[in-house]
Amino acid sequence: MPPRGESKVEDFDLIAHIEDEPVKPEKGADDSEEDDEAEEVVVQKYKKIVPNIHELWIQLSPNLNEFESLINKTFDQGLQCIKSFVRWNKHKDLVDYSKVLEDWDWEDTVGDDWDTPDTDFLDPDSWVHDDPIFKRKGETVKNLLNSAYNKAKKFLGRFQPLLEIYWRNKEFKVPRLLERQLKSPVDYLENTLKLLKYYSLMFKAKLPAQTDIGLLQLDSKAIKGKLIDTPGDIIKEIEKVLPEELRIRLKTSINWLNESTKKLQANVTNVEEFVVQLGCLKEINEKFQDYKDTSSLAQQMLEMITHERETGIKTVTKED
Repeated sequence: MPPRGESKVEDFDLIAHIEDEPVKPEKGADDSEEDDEAEEVVVQKYKKIVPNIHELWIQLSPNLNEFESLINKTFDQGLQCIKSFVRWNKHKDLVDYSKVLEDWDWEDTVGDDWDTPDTDFLDPDSWVHDDPIFKRKGETVKNLLNSAYNKAKKFLGRFQPLLEIYWRNKEFKVPRLLERQLKSPVDYLENTLKLLKYYSLMFKAKLPAQTDIGLLQLDSKAIKGKLIDTPGDIIKEIEKVLPEELRIRLKTSINWLNESTKKLQANVTNVEEFVVQLGCLKEINEKFQDYKDTSSLAQQMLEMITHERETGIKTVTKED
């Protein structure tokens, strides 16, 4: 992680950086005041990474063996297609016409030997069978495809950081931002929205739809379609879940405040009623700060969302 004060938006980690407040142990009779002044223990955070995620999640289709078989099959089919051409030389239907040819024309055009061939179709096998290029065609195809697939696999390494972001987004759960024990919920929400906005722009800029790699053209439209919308989907979920929860918290705080006000405004006519009201006051004082913090936090989060409206959240206003 970068040093404090030098981090960027993209340095924020949805999994590692959202922390809970440390649970303070209950103070016992033997605990001294020095324990309260003890320094907070700093826990080192490590970013979870998946270095080879592109090798696990992306495969070339067709694979090398399938493509090689397809090329060789195409060569064989091409030779078979040539055999569909009918030969005219020494064709049986030309026997009658050959009888009227002069000697010189017979020798130059038809040939001395008029033995009827086994088939009237051209067969190029005998022409290319001994050619070095034809003999090495399987090895040549294999070498060319091996080189092309190695380049393609190297290119797929560019998807590693993007796929890791996608995995991290899937691991992140929006309700985590609403947990009450968070250390700094407003900062976490702000950093999350800025990070998702950054991811959205990065995916649009760095995810190719197709790429030419030598002999191959990689079609990655399916990958792009799968990844490009994930930041926006999380923002939409935040847009749906967070305001509803904040309204519930604010409504709960208002109801508690109204009930507490009624209790304190009750008329006291005797000592017993005074004791009861004094107990209510003590209970209200104990809970007041928690309800105040809850209301203040909800207001800050709503104001912050309004400020970050350009991230995609457009239905939340200050009136909410």
